[in-house]
Amino acid sequence: MAFAVAETVLKKLGPLAVEQAGLLWGLSSEVLKLKSTVTSIRAVLLDAEEQSGLNNQIQVWLQELKQVLYDADDLLDDFNTEALLRQQHDKVDINEKVTSLLIFVSLYQARCTLNHRLYSILLDSHTHA
Repeated sequence: MAFAVAETVLKKLGPLAVEQAGLLWGLSSEVLKLKSTVTSIRAVLLDAEEQSGLNNQIQVWLQELKQVLYDADDLLDDFNTEALLRQQHDKVDINEKVTSLLIFVSLYQARCTLNHRLYSILLDSHTHA
């Protein structure tokens, strides 16, 4: 069971997680250390799980280790959630900028149209006067 949790954590500790942690929080070296630690833990888990039926101490150790792996898994989920929120925020910023630009262009076009109409009226008034 703990081996499966370790596998899940290692999948989440892929290159994208390291890149995101580095770019967003400057934690890429810490994430790499966590990946190395979980890889080492996974290496001994299969044997430990096989022996856990024979030894209560190993059962307790596996439960504690599984809890640590669940905590690491939760932490990685939090990192991913934060990264998604930041990406969404960046999209909102871009959308706001595009919207502002479109409003500016629309107002500029309206101003040009009004100026053209005003000059037409002034020109007509001078022509008819």
